[in-house]
Amino acid sequence: MLLVFTLGTPALAQEEVFQTMGGKVSISLDYGPTSTLFQSNKLQVQLDYDNALLRAALTMNTLVNKSATGNPGGNTMPFTEITLTGKFGVDHIETSNHEPLQFEFTGVLAHAQQEIPVTGRAELQHIGGGGDVSCLLGFSFVLDKSSIPAEFTRNKDIKEIKVQVLQTVLKRRKQ
Repeated sequence: MLLVFTLGTPALAQEEVFQTMGGKVSISLDYGPTSTLFQSNKLQVQLDYDNALLRAALTMNTLVNKSATGNPGGNTMPFTEITLTGKFGVDHIETSNHEPLQFEFTGVLAHAQQEIPVTGRAELQHIGGGGDVSCLLGFSFVLDKSSIPAEFTRNKDIKEIKVQVLQTVLKRRKQ
């Protein structure tokens, strides 16, 4: 299975795209009295600093169930691919030294014929001198029961899905 966040945008300017192949993502499925937590350290992220656009990809088989109780809902993530098209709430991001930035993230999560609007929070903290290593990126969003179509998961008991990307180090993309 593949979880993909991607943007349908033209080719990005190489000098303004930073990426990682080892970002950490946590996905929590809340069933009310219980929840299941999945994590991966294999999240691929690209951030276009010129336009504050994000691309991310995760192979589903890299997710590890971190819950002590296991998965109470069976196969709750049956999808093979999900896309997220979105933008951080700024026009562009400086690649030189900057104070920590906090902003809104908006986008559309899509699977097959389903589209779910998402809004979340993002933080970008500068860690380098504007060279090959640039920033720590974190962002999160929550899907509540009313925004999760029944076809999106095979489990009608899911109350909420929380997605959190934690301290992902972005480096200048080299080709």
